[in-house]
Amino acid sequence: MMPLAHLQMKTFLSSLCVGTLLAAMAPCRAQQPPVADKTAPLLYVYVAKDAGALPRIVLGLEKPALKISAFANCALLTSKESAKLAGLAVQLNPGDTKALIAAVREVAPVAEERNAPAVLLFFATSDNKALSFLSLNNTAVGPNLIEKGVIGFYLEDQPDAVGYLVEKLHPK
Repeated sequence: MMPLAHLQMKTFLSSLCVGTLLAAMAPCRAQQPPVADKTAPLLYVYVAKDAGALPRIVLGLEKPALKISAFANCALLTSKESAKLAGLAVQLNPGDTKALIAAVREVAPVAEERNAPAVLLFFATSDNKALSFLSLNNTAVGPNLIEKGVIGFYLEDQPDAVGYLVEKLHPK
């Protein structure tokens, strides 16, 4: 027969072993990554009257006019006739289109609703890496955005934006 002290010690060590195993199975809150409320946006859009806003954007001093999480549609653009037409066409979600047009109108009001104001749209990654810009005063860009929420990124003019968006939207 075992002495009582020896039995108590065995019970204590068994309990300690089981407790340690249970504690090891429980997740340690300090080691878990924080749970983010939202995923980082795909793209930030800034609206400015001139190119002087770019340094402020890169430094994080400007607030984005729009945070794009997803597009309603996107398509790769290819052309056998002209490499200038290669790129990516995206269509903003209706709510994003309205928000962006409102921001554009706030920066540069115009008399007629269908006219495109002379502003620049700057595009940046969620960590404020500048990708490219578009002038809404361009003959095709402004009406496409205002009427249908469509933006074209062309490989010749915006290679960084096209590369980034193709990688994010159409990974190989």
